[in-house]
Amino acid sequence: MRKRNKETSRKMAGSLGLGNEEQFSFIAGYTSGGAAYGITHEEMDTLNKHHHDLLFSSVDRQMKKFLEKRRPVEEIRSQLDIGYTFQDNTVEIFEIRPQWDDKKVIRHHPIAKARYIMSKGIWKVYWMRASLKWASYEPHPEVKEIEQFIKLVDEDAFGCFFG
Repeated sequence: MRKRNKETSRKMAGSLGLGNEEQFSFIAGYTSGGAAYGITHEEMDTLNKHHHDLLFSSVDRQMKKFLEKRRPVEEIRSQLDIGYTFQDNTVEIFEIRPQWDDKKVIRHHPIAKARYIMSKGIWKVYWMRASLKWASYEPHPEVKEIEQFIKLVDEDAFGCFFG
């Protein structure tokens, strides 16, 4: 009996719909018959969505605590307030103010941002420069936890976030 090489086995398995490599987001290995096995794109999407939901829940909980502490008193919130967004693994903190020459126009002025790098398990920290460009927060350009980012912003030891 002739031995098939691994590549021929993979092609045969793929043509039979057994472990077709294109269906996998991550290939853990191959069976003795050459069929791929691992995590499908659909399974990876589910895992990523679950991870994002957990991340959002953690960020939302921590940001609500931060806002409770930092928001101005109710009476002046129409003139100055603070808020945040969380989108695409990035949390952004901003001031909310009416436009100086037209009080009907409400502006969001970015203060701080942290972007979660999933592959490294870190948050990259940025501050908004006067040039309106984001810059890495050099005293602490990375943190492990969202709580550490919030603490940096809240303390504002170098006057980068709130001036």
